[in-house]
Amino acid sequence: MERFLDHTKGLDNNQSEQQRLEGQHEVIIHAMGGKPLYTPIDFSKPKLRILDSGGANGRWIRDLRASLLPAQHHYVCTDVVPSIFPSNPPDDTSYVVQDIRNPWPAEMQSSFDLVHERFVIPGAAPGSPEPIVGRLCGLLKPGGWIQLVEMDFPANEKNPPAFETFFEIMRWVLEVGMGGIYGTKLKGWMQDAGLKNVEDTEILIPLGETISDKSLKQKSIESPCAAIAPILAVVRAMPHPFKEEDLDTLEARMRKELNEVGAYGQCRVVWGQR
Repeated sequence: MERFLDHTKGLDNNQSEQQRLEGQHEVIIHAMGGKPLYTPIDFSKPKLRILDSGGANGRWIRDLRASLLPAQHHYVCTDVVPSIFPSNPPDDTSYVVQDIRNPWPAEMQSSFDLVHERFVIPGAAPGSPEPIVGRLCGLLKPGGWIQLVEMDFPANEKNPPAFETFFEIMRWVLEVGMGGIYGTKLKGWMQDAGLKNVEDTEILIPLGETISDKSLKQKSIESPCAAIAPILAVVRAMPHPFKEEDLDTLEARMRKELNEVGAYGQCRVVWGQR
């Protein structure tokens, strides 16, 4: 995690990473059918407490808030990089420094009606993701809902070679850092944490030429490609099985493939109720 963050901070103080994450947000919401949430939470109830864990500059929480106005709720966004927090958030929104690897403050326990997290758990490596999921579930009030969105990296014969190499690298990184692909385990971990009404679904993510909304094509290319350099910084810090020449050319080859033929990513959405 630190090596990835050091790379993005050293590049341009996380400005490019913020742009990548903003584009990624739009691409994922498009793949999810325009729905940021699959949980059946009732937003008509007043003064809900809503958490986005690892929410970076708050794009997800800002979009959700805008969609729910004039409803009055309280929103909390946490991250480990406070420099990217908005300087003047609205009174109903708080930005808090919190590392998902650490215990959450006592005052946050059993305090949220909704907890959301997307593509954050790999940053907790090395170690098992299960305790992280358990701690997130512990933030829910009785009756509250949690939704986790995490990438899967399955082999896909529709994907071009460089993109499949990227998936192979990501599978290796997760195997070394977290004991393997964990997406299919999230549902069971939520159930083990005492949640009910737990469901999950797989989402196919069109990227590049395959995306139907061409206004998102460039953002869908940038989302995975701009992450390659910090990911390879992590890979190269360890003994690894990949050819250096393949790593050196991966980003250029992927950009060409996505622009010309496209590819498909995949994520898993898991939600449940305390």
